[in-house]
Amino acid sequence: MYSLNMILTTADELWAVRYPETHELYVLDRTSKSGGEDHALVADSRRIRTHSPELADRHVVIVATEKMTDHDDWRLLESGELIRVGEDLRVSSEVIFEQPPRHLLKLEHLDQKAAASQHPPKTA
Repeated sequence: MYSLNMILTTADELWAVRYPETHELYVLDRTSKSGGEDHALVADSRRIRTHSPELADRHVVIVATEKMTDHDDWRLLESGELIRVGEDLRVSSEVIFEQPPRHLLKLEHLDQKAAASQHPPKTA
């Protein structure tokens, strides 16, 4: 195994897992109290751009491969960690894989095309 970051959603739940630690996966649990007019969801990161004033005063949970905003509450999931976000936006977390894969592939084990796919696209 090289890397598995997975996000699964249903009508009222979100599940996300990071395994192993090859690639990052972050979660932001931003309560409405930490929002406000001056805290609209504005993201301008390497690969993600968004602006949502509607989320300024709402509880929001975001899972992303990079910190989308400069908000202080982004948390990097641990290797093997599974999170569940319920309909009520409560986040629960459990490490379900405590050990790395028995046969962990490294970048140098991949062919050139596969290795190139593991790097984010360059931005201007």
